[in-house]
Amino acid sequence: MTTRAFFDKGIYKNTLKRFTLGSVLYFILLFVCTGMLLMLCYEPHYYDIGQHYAREEMFFPAMMIAFFVPTVVALLVYRFVHSKKNGIFTHSLPVTRTANYISTLLGAFTLMAVPVILNGIILYILSLCGYGYYFEVGSVGAWILLNLTILFVMFSVSTFSAICTGNSFAMIVINAMLLFVPLLIATITETILYEFLFGYSYKRNLLDFAGEINPVIFLGEFTDNLCCGDEFDAAALIGFLAMAVALYVLSGFIYKLRHTETGEEVA
Repeated sequence: MTTRAFFDKGIYKNTLKRFTLGSVLYFILLFVCTGMLLMLCYEPHYYDIGQHYAREEMFFPAMMIAFFVPTVVALLVYRFVHSKKNGIFTHSLPVTRTANYISTLLGAFTLMAVPVILNGIILYILSLCGYGYYFEVGSVGAWILLNLTILFVMFSVSTFSAICTGNSFAMIVINAMLLFVPLLIATITETILYEFLFGYSYKRNLLDFAGEINPVIFLGEFTDNLCCGDEFDAAALIGFLAMAVALYVLSGFIYKLRHTETGEEVA
């Protein structure tokens, strides 16, 4: 008999178990690009190197990694959408699609969040061991906030892209289109209007608007503000988080309507 719960502990644990190695690799990659890099490049109590440069090396490598990790995770955990074999097995379990989706989603985000938190603890310890001149405790909190925010927002786009198609390659294409095609369209439109519409002033209005609603550009600026200790647009951040939640809900609704036999089909 199919359970009517919204969360299944078995699927959650199975997701963690299947992809633990990937989570460990993410942890190691973050450590090499942040903690180890800071320990190799900066000696505690030697204050001849500016704090700003250490903060850049602490924030930006992790940001770049966080942009790509959600796409890889989505390709792995949503195989039951892209493979008929996996789909038939998964949907034969006595669990509703809602519970399967929510459990898989939470398992995937746990796999991404734990390496971030563990590296944050390492950075916190380093800040207490003499490296606090280069990055204070507040920077460690901002670093954790930055990575979790990027993962949450970017994984919503990857989840939506994965659920929309039954093909892994098509998922990557859709993911890229959602992120970059609006910017391309805005750039082309502005250029055409400027070249062929007499009297049109090239003010980049469309391009600026497309940039304001693009998560990659916003999160890049968000990273820069955190790195420099500047204020960031909290309202815009809340807006992007709300957009991510909406994409998660929409993806779950689409998944409930999908037929198992559409696995491996692009459309």
